[in-house]
Amino acid sequence: MKSKDQLINRKDFALIERLEAAAKVNANDRRSIIGLINWYGEHKSWTKKQRSFARLLVKKSEEKPVASKGFYLYAIGDGQAIKLGYSSDLKKRLKALQTAHPKTLRIYWRQYVADNETAARKAEKKLHRYCQNEKLRGEWFGHGVMQKVKRFRIERVKNAKELVELELVHEANNRI
Repeated sequence: MKSKDQLINRKDFALIERLEAAAKVNANDRRSIIGLINWYGEHKSWTKKQRSFARLLVKKSEEKPVASKGFYLYAIGDGQAIKLGYSSDLKKRLKALQTAHPKTLRIYWRQYVADNETAARKAEKKLHRYCQNEKLRGEWFGHGVMQKVKRFRIERVKNAKELVELELVHEANNRI
């Protein structure tokens, strides 16, 4: 029968193998991982905190990255006031707005705009400027804004720089 020290060492070596694999996948934590491996090589053991940290780094590297849903511009309202904004989860956004609003809200319009929040925020600002004459307060607009919103178009963009370039092209086309 093997001693307790031999079993612990086997578990540590398995953890080291997993750490080495994590170092190849996770560049952000590579320095910490190498430090842990080197420590174990010199001292033949870890403290409880080091072992916990090693397990955490392994777990972090084995997690699948969450896929971005993308961002949408939306018009949510109660029939009289319309909120224009952006969100990656429209159902969740509608629910959040509904808790603070006495009338029943619904989604009147949505348009996919970008894969990242920075580009979505810029598209939202452009939508607000486009509809500014219907503004009631903050991001809330009168119901007449829906005619403008339905004409508003932004092509899908990957980043904020691409959105700015797209705006310049549209401005140039409008001047011709």
